[in-house]
Amino acid sequence: MDVYRFLFPDAFTQKIFSDIFSVIWRAFAAYWWVILPPTLFYIFLEQWILYWRKLFLKNVVWEFLELKVPRDVLLTPKAMEQIFAGLQAISTTPDTWQEELRDKKIPFKAGKLPLWVSFELLGTHSGISFFVRTPKEFRPLVETQFRSQYPQIQILDAKDYTEKFQTLPSAYTNMWGTEYKLGEDPVYPIKTYQFFEERVEEQRLDPMAPLLELLSHLQEGEEIWVQMNLRGLTGPQTKAWKKAAQAVIDKLMGKKTAPEPKNENLIIEFLTGIAQTINDFLTSFGGIMEQASPAKKEEKKEEKTPQSLMQFMSPGQRDRVEQMEKKLAKPVFETMIRVLYHAPKTVFDNKARRAAMNAFFRSFNTSNLNEFKGKKKDYNFFAQVLWGDNLKRRDATALFTCYRNRIVEPAPQFRKWGEFKPLSTDDIMKRTLLNIEECATLYHFPISQVEASKLYRVQTKTQAPPSDLPIIQ
Repeated sequence: MDVYRFLFPDAFTQKIFSDIFSVIWRAFAAYWWVILPPTLFYIFLEQWILYWRKLFLKNVVWEFLELKVPRDVLLTPKAMEQIFAGLQAISTTPDTWQEELRDKKIPFKAGKLPLWVSFELLGTHSGISFFVRTPKEFRPLVETQFRSQYPQIQILDAKDYTEKFQTLPSAYTNMWGTEYKLGEDPVYPIKTYQFFEERVEEQRLDPMAPLLELLSHLQEGEEIWVQMNLRGLTGPQTKAWKKAAQAVIDKLMGKKTAPEPKNENLIIEFLTGIAQTINDFLTSFGGIMEQASPAKKEEKKEEKTPQSLMQFMSPGQRDRVEQMEKKLAKPVFETMIRVLYHAPKTVFDNKARRAAMNAFFRSFNTSNLNEFKGKKKDYNFFAQVLWGDNLKRRDATALFTCYRNRIVEPAPQFRKWGEFKPLSTDDIMKRTLLNIEECATLYHFPISQVEASKLYRVQTKTQAPPSDLPIIQ
């Protein structure tokens, strides 16, 4: 009763809430055996799935590779697009619990999840490096795809550059970082590399040139990390993506979509049939009476509505729809883009580096299609009360942890509870989905005309030995 007096000083309000609580408690005491078991089963199931998925990811062997850029890169990002097209083979669809039961397996015990590959760029005072982090089982596929498009590339085992830091920020180092997302639905494309290309080779622009120029002018101690995690969609996610994307396109074109068929049982179908028969009879009877009436009304001509508004669109609107259909025609990846900048406190220049990174991603924005935006932190009341002044440092540490572990889901401060589950299809349009052309725009080897002073290029060419070379035994 003291609780009611504290929350509700008024005696009348105390009585109302006391009665409500008493009714709820009596209902729970009488029917707990109906409410509690399903609730506990659901909690147990969630924890069971979470445990086996963590165990599955813990047993994955990851390999860290450095990509040595060839000296003469005359190919456009189209070559990297072909690499990403080949990497669609990493897409997998784990079995459902019904399929596992059919195979006489314990549901969810395997804990399998679709794996991903991380493409990274490291900029330091001493140079610029390209890296790939991949599961061991995907390494042959990754190497084959790169060597097929860039025969002179060197792929070497490397040490993870994040391992030299226990945590960031630290007592002597400041850090800034963020995650980028699409400002509109993912069906709207960004500006891709084809926009930057010209028919004359000397006039060809490279969309990565501003980023490489930024990384070439870092002071000693400054480092910028750029990460792009790619995970293929599952079968159900692919269907949900195509369906939702096509619905957006049809809406812009003014197409009328047919209603989805409803799953009705036999009783409802029988009653619907009777109602439809009665309606048809009344309609026909009304038509007969109308014909017998001397005052016959003039028949109204049915106005035919166009099936599509495409013919009435302006050139800009038509191009918008065409670009969206072009994106939908190519395979997509679920993408997580992270940027992290850190430096000693004496040289830390947060404003300049953050502005430069934001300007780089803005170069892919279009006013009538899509754009990149830095994510905003989603704080709830309890987090602010619990962490208080340490909230910013906690978020920075969480972002560093997600970057270091190459987590494909958003960092905790950018994600609401229950969002972005690995196999969910409900939030498919909230994810950052980029097709292979957009991925190649953001990550590719720069053409030879790009003069990034800190970018190391392989100066020698390798050639396989001739097939008729004699062997001395």
